Amino acid sequence: MPKGPAKLLLSWDIKSDMEQDFFEFNQRSLQPELERLGIEPIEAWYTIFGSQPNFMVECVTESFDSMFTILDSEAWDDLQGELLNYVDNLQQKVVHARGGFQF
Repeated sequence: MPKGPAKLLLSWDIKSDMEQDFFEFNQRSLQPELERLGIEPIEAWYTIFGSQPNFMVECVTESFDSMFTILDSEAWDDLQGELLNYVDNLQQKVVHARGGFQF
């Protein structure tokens, strides 16, 4: 297992006509649940124009062990399932945490 902090890179497209519902879910459930699970959101981008996903998020954990434990949990599966009610094209990748955007 790699050593050091791990960064989780998430991206998705918000479903048509679901923007308001998504942003309410983000504030009400997504951000607090990420923090409860031990994943710290550090940056997020919302793309209005261009060919990038609508939403990109970077989150960190103290180690790869803790990241993969969280990503293998039922709580993570439940959170992803709820997120998929609002988004399409959900992608995730775990990388060594470095400064700056890593997508």
